[in-house]
Amino acid sequence: MNWQCDITKTRPLTLLDTMRKVVMKIITNRLSRIIAKHNVLKRNNFAGILGGSTEVPIKIMNMILKDAKENNKPV
Repeated sequence: MNWQCDITKTRPLTLLDTMRKVVMKIITNRLSRIIAKHNVLKRNNFAGILGGSTEVPIKIMNMILKDAKENNKPV
């Protein structure tokens, strides 16, 4: 449905039924543990799993942007 920028036509996550939220949380937690245990994601693709952080990818992006700006290069 085209929402035409009318917020009353949206359904935020907070309105989802509780059972669906619980099931999704269980699945997400189980998948995160499996992904972390078996090192499925490599390098900087780990920010969304348990024990991961967005700190390193954000620092890398900042360094890339700073280098591009200082050296007048495309990103």
